[in-house]
Amino acid sequence: MIAYKGFDKNMQCRGYQYKEGEEYTASGDISICENGFHACDNPLDVFKYYRPDGTNKFHVVDCSGDINRKENEDSKFACEKLKVGAEVNLATMIKVGVEAIFKHTKDIKETSSGNYSTGAASGYYSTGAASGYYSKGAASGYKSTGAASGNWSTGAASGNYSTGAASGDYSTGIANGKNSIAVANGYKSKAKGTLGNYLVLTEYDSNGNLLFCKMHKVDGKTIKPDTLYTLVSGKFVEVPK
Repeated sequence: MIAYKGFDKNMQCRGYQYKEGEEYTASGDISICENGFHACDNPLDVFKYYRPDGTNKFHVVDCSGDINRKENEDSKFACEKLKVGAEVNLATMIKVGVEAIFKHTKDIKETSSGNYSTGAASGYYSTGAASGYYSKGAASGYKSTGAASGNWSTGAASGNYSTGAASGDYSTGIANGKNSIAVANGYKSKAKGTLGNYLVLTEYDSNGNLLFCKMHKVDGKTIKPDTLYTLVSGKFVEVPK
């Protein structure tokens, strides 16, 4: 099973040393957060444990053997066997992560499709998804996901460890709550979040070619809270009100 894992600058995770290309096997009963090797199905979930601060590393991993998960948690799991694959850059992590969010939301009940549609959900681990022009995907609750696809769409999520993701031209990603991530992927996309959260933005040219993919913490200094930002020549620029 292919998944994604974060490491510190020395390729260590919780003091355990890893090496690209090597395979590792855990002994004993596999239990998440207690025993086994940990990884995430969705790359965006990895950022909750290893922030993309320029020093941490991210790799694709192949997991097998016994697998243990917590019900109604994010995509993190523990496995018996883990093989470390190639390093993955930030742009790929975000692309795969956004795709995984929208794939996951296809069969969610709180999903709407069509222009001007709205998908809203509330509660722990909730998902609100919407697709279509001017659509809005909103979710509130612990570890919730608000996802929207389509031009001029908005993906908003509130609650701790939540993710607000939007894909499409002129889309907006919004994240409120602690330890949350706002993702906006598309031409002239923008994002905002509260203090301490992270903004993930992409920049495309008019022909749809990806130019930059950047992530920045809302630190209250360089990046202001509750303020929309977009990428211009690879730099975070405040969107005029």
